[in-house]
Amino acid sequence: MDKYIIFYGAGKKALSELVRLSTLGVKPNCFADQDAKKHYTKIADIDVLPLEEALENSKGNYIIYITMASWNWQNTFNYLKNEKMIDECNIDINRIDDNFYYPSFSEYGEDIIVNNIFNMIELKIPTYITIGAFHPVFLSNTYSMYLKGSRGINVEPNPQSIKAFNELRPLDTNINCGCGVDDGIWDYYLFKDLPALNTFSYEAATKAMKRFEIASYQIIKVRMKPLMKILKNNGFPHFLDIDTEGFDEEVLLSCTFDKNPLVICIEGNSDSINNYLMNNEFSIYNKTPSNRIYVRNWIKESLLSL
Repeated sequence: MDKYIIFYGAGKKALSELVRLSTLGVKPNCFADQDAKKHYTKIADIDVLPLEEALENSKGNYIIYITMASWNWQNTFNYLKNEKMIDECNIDINRIDDNFYYPSFSEYGEDIIVNNIFNMIELKIPTYITIGAFHPVFLSNTYSMYLKGSRGINVEPNPQSIKAFNELRPLDTNINCGCGVDDGIWDYYLFKDLPALNTFSYEAATKAMKRFEIASYQIIKVRMKPLMKILKNNGFPHFLDIDTEGFDEEVLLSCTFDKNPLVICIEGNSDSINNYLMNNEFSIYNKTPSNRIYVRNWIKESLLSL
C-alpha cells in the first residue's frame, strides 16, 4: 500500500517546494498546517488540512515532508513531538525515521548545489569548515557531506550547540569560539527561541529583535580567533561555509587563500564581499534566497565547458 504523503507547511515556501519535489517524483495527497486560517484552502488545487485530519486520512501509513522555511524546522519538529502528533525518532540522511522526510538539510538546498559542484569536478570526499555552524543537522550545509564520509571543522560560538556537534558529529573537529579579524573576547548575542539568529553583531541583533518581535536577548562572552589561527598549520579545506548573521565580512578578512578553498557558501551579499572574492579569483556560481555560492574561476570555466 502506497504511503499517504503530507506536505507540512502551507506558507510562502509551499508552492516552490511543491514544484521542486514534484520534479523528484514526490506528489502530495494534501498539505497540512497548524494555522487554522489556512485550513480547507488549496495550493495548486491540493487541499490544506489540519494535521490531525491528514494523519487520520493516512490511517497511520504516512510520510511528512517539511515545506516551510528551514529556519523554523527545529521548532516545527518540536511542536509535532510535543503535541504527540509524531514519535520522537533518530536522524538519518534526508529523513527522520520512515515517516518524516526532509529533502535537504540546508535552508534552500545549498548542500545539493555544493555537492553537485564537487561531483562534477570529481572530488568525492571534500573537506570543509563551517563558521557559524549553528546545528549539526538542521540548516547544515555540510551534514550530507559528513554522512558520505567527509570530515571537517565546525566553528560555533554557542556552547550548547557544540555539545550537539560532539554528540551527533563526533568525527568532526568541533570548536567553541567565534571567528573574525581580532583575537580576543567579544559579546555574543543569544536568542533563546530563535538560535539561528545568534550573532556577534549588535546591529544584526537589534534588527532581528524588530523583525521577529523578540523582547530580549542574552549576552555571553566568547573567544574570537582569526580563521587562519583556527586552522593552524592544517591548510584550508575544500569548502568554506560562512553563516555568521552580519559578521561574514570579518570572517573573510581573516582568511589567507591558497589553492583552497575551492567553493565558498556565504550568507553576506554586500558589494565589498563580492569584490573581495572576485579579487581572490572567485566567481559567483549560484544564488539562493539566503546565500551566494562562489567557486574558483577555473572551476566555473571548466563547468561551463561541460
